[in-house]
Amino acid sequence: MDVIERARRYLAKLPPSIQGAGGENALHKACFSTVAGFDIPPDEAFPLIAEYNQRSAPLWSDNSVRVKLSGVNRFPGERGFLLGEESRERINRPTPAPPPPKSPRLRPETFIPNDTEIAQIARVRGISPAAVSLAVANGVLSVGTNRELPAYFLHGPGIFQAKRLDGGKWQLRDGGESKVDTYFPVKGFGIRCGINKDTKVVIITEGLVGLLEAVEAVLRAEDESGECWEGVGVIAAYSKASVLSNKNATYLSTRHVMILADAGEPGLKAAKGWRRAIKTAGGSARIRQFVEGDLGDELKRSPGCPDYLTEFYRNTKMRTSTNPTPTPTQRTPHETHDDRNSR
Repeated sequence: MDVIERARRYLAKLPPSIQGAGGENALHKACFSTVAGFDIPPDEAFPLIAEYNQRSAPLWSDNSVRVKLSGVNRFPGERGFLLGEESRERINRPTPAPPPPKSPRLRPETFIPNDTEIAQIARVRGISPAAVSLAVANGVLSVGTNRELPAYFLHGPGIFQAKRLDGGKWQLRDGGESKVDTYFPVKGFGIRCGINKDTKVVIITEGLVGLLEAVEAVLRAEDESGECWEGVGVIAAYSKASVLSNKNATYLSTRHVMILADAGEPGLKAAKGWRRAIKTAGGSARIRQFVEGDLGDELKRSPGCPDYLTEFYRNTKMRTSTNPTPTPTQRTPHETHDDRNSR
């Protein structure tokens, strides 16, 4: 049986997309399973999803289906994980740096989350399962057991962080509590999702879980506009010392960058440090600081994508289309205004 037929039979077993009953998430799962799970290109996957769409109520437009297929294909990550006999493959990733001598703990074994776990993470974070699935596809989120409890993990260069699957806090050996359990010393700048050589717009958030909320914001923008936000990537920064390597600064200096700073002086200090490094490398970046909380709090207060992100993307897209090679140090009056308020 060829891959197309296997995918068709798999889709036939998935629940239909019904408005008011998780229809959008059902369509996303169908697209994600076809493109990523069976490693079928979007153009070849479209007829399969069109067949699946016949069970939808109401039917999705062809354009909406293509936007969803393009969206799941844009993020890099493991492909073909539904082609094997196991539906739940172990994630095969390079071994991270060994823990320091005072922390002999070994990295837990991790797995690709199943549908139930993806839905649970989405509920805890207050975002859509689609955003969680894209983080999984990009290889930065997995699940397993930590301190004998179900957990989900966010991992990137020099970092491996565990959070409880039920949203609770970890009980530490000294009797205290913590929202996160970090295994390795913080080294590097952040974990990346959707970042490649074609990325033109980069959104930087503070904290590893901020990556999930940033992906959610992009997905909301796509749903509102009915178009795929091409060339957009997100970075979750976790370097409290505001350190940005020359390599990362050089990469970001040729992109349009917006830094979302958490409320409070530490968040603004970190954002200014990242912006300073980018400026030294010849680029520029806008800073948007929250009055209270962070991006996750803002997304919970409003069902849509923040207007400032949509405006930033549209202005960037306009500048890019009129000037294919924009000078990184150029600023619009609006950008200068944001920078001035962030000092």
